[in-house]
Amino acid sequence: IALCYLAASFIQRRLSVRSQVAAVVVVLLDYWAALALVPVPGFGAGVLTQEGSLPSYVDRFLLGRHTYFQAPFDPEGVLSTFPAVVTTLLGGFAGTWLRGARPPEAKVAGLAGAGAMGVALGLLWSFWFPLNKALWTSSFVLYTGGWAALCLAACYWAVDVRGMKRGKEPFEALGSNAILAYVGHLLVLKFLVYPKVGGVSLRLLVAGALFGGWLPPKAASLAFAVSHAALWAAALTPLYRRRVFLKA
Repeated sequence: IALCYLAASFIQRRLSVRSQVAAVVVVLLDYWAALALVPVPGFGAGVLTQEGSLPSYVDRFLLGRHTYFQAPFDPEGVLSTFPAVVTTLLGGFAGTWLRGARPPEAKVAGLAGAGAMGVALGLLWSFWFPLNKALWTSSFVLYTGGWAALCLAACYWAVDVRGMKRGKEPFEALGSNAILAYVGHLLVLKFLVYPKVGGVSLRLLVAGALFGGWLPPKAASLAFAVSHAALWAAALTPLYRRRVFLKA
């Protein structure tokens, strides 16, 4: 996250919007070409497995058993940082658009249109370059960025255009103490993932006990994630009401 913000802030301060868009296109296309065409010793080109992908090989070659190594693959490695910077830049584009002088309705329409285009292009690209969070593929950047823009457009329309007040406080509490929420939820998840009971992590046991009996596995995982976020929103709301904000 720190590397992505550092790179994105440098790019946004030094380049025009048009040049930033060009940089986004170049990075996404080059990342696709690199993973599709550059051969990995022992595996060949175009392999997207944990062991055989180009990002995995680059990490092993440059960093060895570095601190975030999750054998045989690091989901936040060297090459995948480049498309992750693009994700950060997409957020910058949205912020620039919202801060402009256009009417609110035009801002909503622009965000929604860009979001729909991102989702469509990401899905189309996924036929050749699959959606993959661990590799942070170019199609994943467009698809997730598109959905983020659509959600932001809906929130902006509801809160800023329509003036909706009720129900927004938990989201404001999360956003106002985002660093605390992020670090805190990771520490809780680490506690739930690493301890094993009968070879099964506490996270799976808790999720199974709460949701496994009446939901399919993927839906149960989603329900656990949503409930975890809701608990953090509830925990941070008193801090928000007292205007206590913890920053790095």
